[in-house]
Amino acid sequence: MNITNLSPVAIQLNIDLKICSDAELKKIIYTLQFSPIIVIKKQNLTIERINYINHIWGTHQLAHIWCNHLEYPIIFRVTNREIEPGKKGLFGDGELDWHSNGVFAPDPEEIVSLYCVKTHANSVTYWTDFAKAYSDLPEAIKIEIENIDVHITNKISDLYLKRAAHYPLLEHEQQALDKISTRTRNFSGGNPDNPFEIPSTYFQTDSKSNSVRKLKERTKPLVVMNKISKKKGLYFPFLSIDRLLHVDEQRSEELFYYLVEHCIKSENYTYGHIWEEGDLILADQRVGLHRRNNIIGERELYRTAFWPHKDDVEHWINSLHRSQ
Repeated sequence: MNITNLSPVAIQLNIDLKICSDAELKKIIYTLQFSPIIVIKKQNLTIERINYINHIWGTHQLAHIWCNHLEYPIIFRVTNREIEPGKKGLFGDGELDWHSNGVFAPDPEEIVSLYCVKTHANSVTYWTDFAKAYSDLPEAIKIEIENIDVHITNKISDLYLKRAAHYPLLEHEQQALDKISTRTRNFSGGNPDNPFEIPSTYFQTDSKSNSVRKLKERTKPLVVMNKISKKKGLYFPFLSIDRLLHVDEQRSEELFYYLVEHCIKSENYTYGHIWEEGDLILADQRVGLHRRNNIIGERELYRTAFWPHKDDVEHWINSLHRSQ
């Protein structure tokens, strides 16, 4: 498996996913622990093979919402094609601003995979590497933020930047995404017929309408560490943040805008990928965000989200420990 550096934050793996072994597939996920943006180009995969590969890569929790593929439900169809009467796929139209997987879930899937089925010219998704962004911070800032938590909410009026990462959702999309917003890798709790905890607090999305959304809030550590690589990084979904905790309000605001400038506006930690059909990208969502430009033609991506298999993670940790 040859590796090519595409940018300071992204690598390309030269491998044929159609014929590679299960061991080679697992090695890709191991590599992702050290390089959190991986591009694999010029693949020609059937949906059956995509489904198989993803089950080798990790553990998926089924969402059972409108945009899941009917036969292969771990796959989310991100498309502006109509997938059933009156309904397009997940985030079917328009531009998407910076976001990451499962911001409001207590323990969301760590990895997102996108495979390009159909695209138009100049369709670009941008990806960030906040492990490298953390590494480049001044030591004094690293010390200061070590024990800071971020408070995130979907109540736009409370946010620092007061804007959403996506266009206004249709009612059925809101309900479906609210349903899965508290998922976790622990499948054992709750009602087995409805494994997702449903928050009960609601707020108005627009004073001029009757639209309501479930109020979603979550507190998470700003600094995270990869258990395998031992690299630290930033969990910084800045468009969903209204407060940095354990510092006063003034310092919270100062640090927030400092990190936005460092991580996002500098563009030092961003890779922009122009999609071609057959491209696949894997990204570690614990230390990164992604966004896309506007959709101007027919487009479909197969999206999956998963946790690396527990046995694989334990094997990798033990192997690294033995080698030291």
